[in-house]
Amino acid sequence: MGILSKIKNMFSKKKVKKLAASTNTDKTVKLALREKNPDRILDILTNCGSTLTSNEIMTIILKLPINKRLDGMRAAKRHLTPYDLFEIINNKLDGNNKLHALEEFQNQLDLYDIYKIFDNLSPDKRTAALEICLDRFDSFSLGELIKLYIPLVERSDMLYKYDELIDSFSKADIIKKMIPDETIKALEKYGSELNSNNICEIITSMPMSHITQALKTTYKYLNQNQIRDIIMYNIPEYQRLEALESCSDVLDISIKTDIIKYSIPDKDKETAVTDLADSLDSDHVSNIIEDLRISANFVKVLTKKFGFKKEDIG
Repeated sequence: MGILSKIKNMFSKKKVKKLAASTNTDKTVKLALREKNPDRILDILTNCGSTLTSNEIMTIILKLPINKRLDGMRAAKRHLTPYDLFEIINNKLDGNNKLHALEEFQNQLDLYDIYKIFDNLSPDKRTAALEICLDRFDSFSLGELIKLYIPLVERSDMLYKYDELIDSFSKADIIKKMIPDETIKALEKYGSELNSNNICEIITSMPMSHITQALKTTYKYLNQNQIRDIIMYNIPEYQRLEALESCSDVLDISIKTDIIKYSIPDKDKETAVTDLADSLDSDHVSNIIEDLRISANFVKVLTKKFGFKKEDIG
């Protein structure tokens, strides 16, 4: 996963090979491994932790029932290496205990390990984990966590909750990965913060059924060429006239002409020219209606609004 690679490059780690229990294991470890009572094992960890290696402590902790392992980590927390802490949290605890362990030991883990723990958490635990570790993340990593790990139905809530901590580029990345209806609401809320290229990427990544509404919400933050391209290449043909009329107040006459001539269906061209007549001129309209079959009602519009003579209309 990309974010893991980025974080991994920031850290180096000397991994300690696990020591299996054997005939050479310290007597204390042997005693703990033979013990059946979890409370007595915890006593051994509390009283003898300073004399054991981190790997030996981990071996003893893993002897405990899963619901007692966090107690074992607490008993010997000063003597566990960050790597062994990570191994226990990530691989040897259940979901609820993972959260409790993150809350208590997050500052002893590096960011790469925290990301791997998120990757190994069930989706229903990730929002709580994010809130626990919030102070560990900068704007970029917080945005990446929300985008990659927070369940789809909760992403908008997390975006709104932490919007002051997330930069505009990270907001755009999150919005692109939201439910389409929620994406439109987020564009309405944050459109003025996002740059036009990010808005275009978000809109063009949406299902075609939602693009017209998304464009209506954000067109004032886009340049004319971006609006033209979205209408001509991303919006369904039957919705292009609606989209053009919604955005026409920021488009110059040449852009409007191109959209009408080259992307509006012939059956809608008369309506487009009629509805936008006040912002078109005869030269551009002449270009639009070239080779177009003209209805009697449209002839009246052309003669009255643009001064065409009937004999000059095809």
